[in-house]
Formats: sequence, C-alpha cells, structure tokens
Amino acid sequence: MKYSDLLNLPILSLDMVFKKLMESITESQELPSITIYNHAGNSFSGHLVKYNPNEGLLILAEIVDAEVSLQYISTAGIQNLNIHQSSKYLWALSDGNLAFFLENNQAPSNLELKALVQEKVSLLSQEAKTPLQITLEQSPEHTALERFQLKAILELMADTIVEICKDPLGMEALSEGVDTIQIGIAKESENIVLEGRKLSIYIPFKNPNKPDTIQNKLQTKIESLL
Repeated sequence: MKYSDLLNLPILSLDMVFKKLMESITESQELPSITIYNHAGNSFSGHLVKYNPNEGLLILAEIVDAEVSLQYISTAGIQNLNIHQSSKYLWALSDGNLAFFLENNQAPSNLELKALVQEKVSLLSQEAKTPLQITLEQSPEHTALERFQLKAILELMADTIVEICKDPLGMEALSEGVDTIQIGIAKESENIVLEGRKLSIYIPFKNPNKPDTIQNKLQTKIESLL
C-alpha cells in the first residue's frame, strides 16, 4: 500500500465508521481495538463488541487473559475515534471501492474456498435430502477480490437454499429440479437461470464489498424457476 492510497478514503460519519467496523468482524478476525474520546476529553479504550445506533450505545471490552471487563458507553458524547492497527479495516472503511486495501487474509485462499464449497455441499445436500453439487465459475486463478466476492455469493446462496428447504414443498421442488448449483460473479446484472437440473446464480457487485442481490429477492427468483 502507498501512502497516496489513503487519500482515496472517503470521509465517513462516526456512526458509519462504527457500523463498518462491526460489519468487518469475522470468526477468524479479532474484535477491532479502538479508543474513543468524549466532549470532556475523557478516553475509553477496548475492543468493539457491539454498536447499537438506535439505542445510542456501544460496548467496549477489555480482555486480559481470561478476564473480560465490559464498558457500556453512550455514543452521544463521542468526539473522536482512534482505530488501532487500522490497515486491516481499510477495505471496509473504503466501502469496498478500493480493492488494493483488501488484504489477502480478508479473502479466503483457493484451498479455503474449495473447503467452503464442500462444507456447503454437505449442508445443502442434507437440507434438501438429495445429493447436490456446487461449482464455481471457471478461472485459472481467482484474485483476492474475486475470492472475497465468491465467498459472499456462496454464503448468500446457501442461506437462501436452507430457507427454501424449510418449506416441505420448496424442498421437494428443489430436490426434483436441481442437482447442480453453479455460482459466479456477474459483470452487470444478475443472471439466475435453471437449465435442465443445473441452477446458475451469477450476481454482480456494484459495491465490491456486498452482493447486489438480497436473500429475499434471490429466494423469490429461485422459487419461480422450480
């Protein structure tokens, strides 16, 4: 990363920064370490655990060995925010528009992506009560951004199929009509088609950080094809 890259960071409200820090948290990444300052000049440091803009509260945790101390802090009086070790959050704070901020450890490796595919194959085959296969769009070597986006589509697709299978009629229609699900990144508009028993799900990313399609919309489209 070049220092000049930082000039492309957008100016965000503190509310939006807190939201994006929370969105960036994954199982493999520790909680963001921050220090906040109120109007009186007092400072509070810890790991960001929760942020609730509706209640105007956030929770900071001080973690020492196995001991945890929690601070419940009103957001109304926050004047400044310091994000420690900010590099790992630049991708989220750029709203996904600056791909060079995406660090390799924020995107799954090719092996991790393959393992995730197999995990979803097992889950969805169990939910649909029929063997299902999942394939990814072909590429000699997916970039970090593509792997990040394919993982997002894979998670979205799996959550949608699980939801469809909660309805016995949906599960029956899926098991009778689909044996392979192919996912990929669309260049412009979404493309969801059923050809034979192959369901293809291609979703675009206007914001590189998030799929354009939400679960309810994807579910409605898939169910209309079954």
